[in-house]
Amino acid sequence: MNKCIKKAIGFAAFTVGTMAVINKAIDIICTKNYSSSETEHIYEWKYGRISYVKKGHGAPLLLVHRTNPGANRKEWDKVFTPLAEKYTVYSINLLGWGNSDKPKLTYNAYTNAMLINDFINDVIGKKTAVCASAGSASALLMAYTTIPKNFSRLVFTAPEMYGKKAVCAHEIKRAIISLPVIGTFIYNILTVPCAIKAALKLRYFDPYKAERENIKALYIAEHMNGGGKYAYACSLSGFTSVDVRHLLRDVNVPITVITGEEAELDGTIDELEAIRPDAHFFIFENTGEYPHRENPVEFVNVLKSI
Repeated sequence: MNKCIKKAIGFAAFTVGTMAVINKAIDIICTKNYSSSETEHIYEWKYGRISYVKKGHGAPLLLVHRTNPGANRKEWDKVFTPLAEKYTVYSINLLGWGNSDKPKLTYNAYTNAMLINDFINDVIGKKTAVCASAGSASALLMAYTTIPKNFSRLVFTAPEMYGKKAVCAHEIKRAIISLPVIGTFIYNILTVPCAIKAALKLRYFDPYKAERENIKALYIAEHMNGGGKYAYACSLSGFTSVDVRHLLRDVNVPITVITGEEAELDGTIDELEAIRPDAHFFIFENTGEYPHRENPVEFVNVLKSI
C-alpha cells in the first residue's frame, strides 16, 4: 500500500472520527440543556417512551404537533394553559420528536395514528377531541378511521391532507441521512438554528413573529435524546403526511378547520368545504400556518366556543 493511499485512509478516518465527536457533542449538549415549564409525564408505549404534559379539568382535548424540523409539543405553548380553563388538555411529543424516544425505525402517518389511538385508550380513557397541526392531520384521520369511538371531535390546524408526492430524490436523501455518522452529520447541518428559523419564517405571515420564536428551544428539542434524524428523514420523504381527503367523507363527528388567510396549504379550503360542507371553518386574517402562535387568543376562543 503506497503512501498516498495510506494518507487518504488516514484522512478519511480522521474526518469520520471528527464527525462522530461533533455529533455526540451536539447530542450531549442538547439533552443537558432541555427544560420544560410544565411537569412532564411518560407514557410507556410499545415503540418507545412518549413524553407528554397534562393540565386542566373538563372534557379531554389532545394536541398533536406537526412534523417539521424542530417540531415538538411546545408548538402549543401559547394556547395550552388558556385551553386548560375549559378542557383537560394533553399535549404529546410524537415518537421521534421532542423529548420522546427517537428509535431507528420508519416513521409514517400510520405510526402516529397508532400512537394517537393507544394514547387515548391507555392514558385518557374516554372519547377525546383531538387537534392536529399541519401534516399530522393525516395521522388523525387515519386514527379516526381505525377506531372512530375514540373521538368526540376532529380539529385541524392549517391541515395538510394531500400528502407529498413520492420523488426519487427524497428517497435518496432519506437513505443518506439514515447513514451512521456521516448521515447524522449531514442531518445536524440541515437542522442548524438558522435553517429552522428560515423554515418558520416561510410559514408565518409576520416574519417578525418568527424572529421572536425561541429557536434555541426548537433546536434543542430536535437534537436531544440522540437526535431525530430518522423521523426528520421520513418527514422529508413525505412518509408522515399522506393523501387522506377521501377519509373525510366517512367522519361522523364534528369537524373544525382553523387556518390563516395567508397559509400556503397543499390544497384550498374551498376543496375541503366541497368535501365536508358541514364542517366549521375559521380563517384568521394576517395569519399564516401557525394560527395558534400568531393569533393564540382567537384560536383559544374558537376552541372554547365549540
